[in-house]
Amino acid sequence: MKYYKFLILNIMLFGCVTISNATPATMNGSQLLQICNDYIKTNGEYGITTAMCKAYVSGVTDSLFAILDITFPGYDSCLFKKYASITPDQVIRLTVNYLNSNHRDLNESGAFIVQNIIGKNFPVEENCYKKN
Repeated sequence: MKYYKFLILNIMLFGCVTISNATPATMNGSQLLQICNDYIKTNGEYGITTAMCKAYVSGVTDSLFAILDITFPGYDSCLFKKYASITPDQVIRLTVNYLNSNHRDLNESGAFIVQNIIGKNFPVEENCYKKN
C-alpha cells in the first residue's frame, strides 16, 4: 500500500511539472541539464527550475527504489540500505557532470540517464540479489 501512495505522489509531481511548463511529461537529457545547471549555479537554493530538477531526480531515484523492491521481494536488505543513502544533491551533481561530458546523450530520456548514473556510481554487490 505504501508504494501506491508513492506512485500517486510521483504522478502528481510529474503532472505539476508538465502543467506548469506545458511540455511533455518526459524530459530528455538536454532539458534535464538545463534545469539542473540552475540547481548547481544556485547551490540548490529555491527557484522554479531548481525545484523541478530536485523533484525530477528524486522521483526517478525513488521510482527505481520502488521498482527494485517489487522486482526483488524478500531479498537482502543491503540492496535498499545502499540506495537509501543516496541524496538528490549527489545524483544531480553526477548527472550534470555526466551530461556536460557526454553531449551525445542529451536526446536520451532523462529518467534513463539518472537510472544509469545511479547504477554506475552506486553499484550494488551481487549478494544483494540473493534471497536471505
